[in-house]
Formats: sequence, C-alpha cells, structure tokens
Amino acid sequence: AYPESCGRYRDDPSHGERRAEGQFDYYNLHLVFQGKGEACVEGRWKELAEGTGFLYGPGVLQHYRTSRGDPWDVGWVHFYGSGAEQLLEGRGRGAPWLFTFGRPERVKELTETLIRLAHPYENGSETRVAAVLYELLLELVRGADGLASAPGLGYQDRIQKYLPDSDVIR
Repeated sequence: AYPESCGRYRDDPSHGERRAEGQFDYYNLHLVFQGKGEACVEGRWKELAEGTGFLYGPGVLQHYRTSRGDPWDVGWVHFYGSGAEQLLEGRGRGAPWLFTFGRPERVKELTETLIRLAHPYENGSETRVAAVLYELLLELVRGADGLASAPGLGYQDRIQKYLPDSDVIR
C-alpha cells in the first residue's frame, strides 16, 4: 500500500464529501481524534466520535461529514496498492468499514508521522512512508472492532454467522 495523499482536518465545520460509486479509485481512511461526524451506510447516517474511523474501498459510494457543532479533528489517508485488499482482509470493499480503534495514541502518532513524512517527500522517504502506512493499517486491522451501529461489522456477528442456530449463545 502506498499513500496517494494524506492530511488532517481540524475545526472545519464544512468538511465532508459525497462521491458517486466508481468516482474515487483510492482507499479513503479517516480517523477521528476529537469531535464528531458521521458516515452514511446503506442510506443511514452513523455517528462517529473520538476513537472511531471509517474506510471506503476504491470505487465505493462515499458520503461523510463532520458535525457543524463539534467539528472533528480527523487524520485522513488516500492510498492504493496491490497488497492493500489482502492486508485489510476485504474491509471497505463494497461497503464502508466503520470501526473503533484501540491504542488511540499509537494510531495518532503513526498518522502524524505519515503526514509529516509525506509532505513533502524527501529523498529516500518513499519507502519509509509506505512502511508507516503498513504499520498504521496493521494497527487498525489488529486492534479495531466494528462499530455496533454498522450491521455485520462486529466480530460477534462474524462468529454467529458460522454457528448452527442451536449453538448460538443467547
């Protein structure tokens, strides 16, 4: 995976996007460090707050926005790469992945490092930028849980999907 662009939005009550299906060819990752916002999933708005994030895969309809009353401080990365889908285990493909992330200080540190290294690229920093992006993605894949408000994204839903009805603990 390699970043196409990255940055941070703070105190911008107008930040948001609506991209049609097929319009955007990169993964789009947003990580909320403070404030609030929301992402639209299957026509319904899901609230995002500190310690949450979302990932849209390439070509997926994207619709998200910050809260006007409590604008988010959000780090974002647009990235691509042949190994990204496998690394992310399909997350973000077909529908956005909404999640909470563990170790928020580590996630924030990696995001800030990525932004610092990527603006502007220095000689030889391309490899370091890609390595930090991989580290960030691995941190999210290993330490993130799907938001309960996003159907089918939680680990309990995935486990129960494979259990016969008689084995489901209620």
